Amino acid sequence: MPRTSTGPGRASSPRKNSGSRPLGPRPQRVPAATKSPARIKFERISLRPLTVIHRLPRLIVPIVMGALLLTGLLLPSSWAGLLLVALAAILGWFVALSWPAIVPSARALRVVVIIVIAAAAVWRLTGHQ
Repeated sequence: MPRTSTGPGRASSPRKNSGSRPLGPRPQRVPAATKSPARIKFERISLRPLTVIHRLPRLIVPIVMGALLLTGLLLPSSWAGLLLVALAAILGWFVALSWPAIVPSARALRVVVIIVIAAAAVWRLTGHQ
């Protein structure tokens, strides 16, 4: 039985209901066709790192990000702040890449999460435990 595609590089399981939506109940927004030169350059620069990330096993990225968060929150030194800064930078990069395709409520939540992690990083870098 041939497997149907649910997106780039992914095939759906033959056990799944063919009528279900793979990305959730809400319709996905299609980004505008015209992009600014800065956006095109940003996407071009991000292409190589995204290709490397895409080739990794699926669980590696969440595990690494969870490890950065836990280590950054539990480690009692200034290194913890640097780990949280790295995590906030990675999340900010992901949000910037997905910005045209996400709805405003999701944008707000993602920005709040990045701000909270950045605030925790500043708290740790200033020597608070």
